[in-house]
Amino acid sequence: MLTWENLTVERPRSGQQIQLDLGIRLQVGGVLGRLPTNVEVNTPDGLVPLKEGEVDPNVSVCDDTVQNLTVLKEINPRRAQPGEEFVYLITLGNDNAGAVNVTSLREQLPANFTFVEMMPESGISQAPTISDGRLEWRRIPVPRKEGDVPGRTELRFRVRVERSAQLATYSSNTTVTGTTPTVPVEYIGQDVQIRVAYENEIYLPLIVRR
Repeated sequence: MLTWENLTVERPRSGQQIQLDLGIRLQVGGVLGRLPTNVEVNTPDGLVPLKEGEVDPNVSVCDDTVQNLTVLKEINPRRAQPGEEFVYLITLGNDNAGAVNVTSLREQLPANFTFVEMMPESGISQAPTISDGRLEWRRIPVPRKEGDVPGRTELRFRVRVERSAQLATYSSNTTVTGTTPTVPVEYIGQDVQIRVAYENEIYLPLIVRR
């Protein structure tokens, strides 16, 4: 919430209207849809009524023409031991009025990480083609938005950390190549990381009195 206080608007002179303009610059990220903003003005005498004909005025932060195809990546859990599995979730968000088809989506896994399977909850059931740890899916449809709700397609799959993996922090890279129609692509969560480490084990003695 942005708040301006103690603003003064001069009274009109000679029948002229006086206005006070407030200009701000916004940077929006990590959003799968448009963000409406609401304006409210209060004075010592109470709430200022809206201009006649205006009801709860909203300003659309994002452009209404061509929206980004948003690629959001999540990993769960963020910590695993060698030999354990974890889940990748890649969400494609489409805030356009028409469907978008992704020509190719690639996920480059770190060394000693192995694809296991697509999960039943995944919106795409087809397994990727795999080459040198690079997973690739082709021709992924992303539905159009419905009202203010962006269309979404989810890829959910399991990955195993091989026992030969070094204890370290790893990240992977997601790349979308080609869309029909052509729309900008925004990546969110590219820097998400997974920590490969052993859990500390504590052994306590068991004392039994007979």
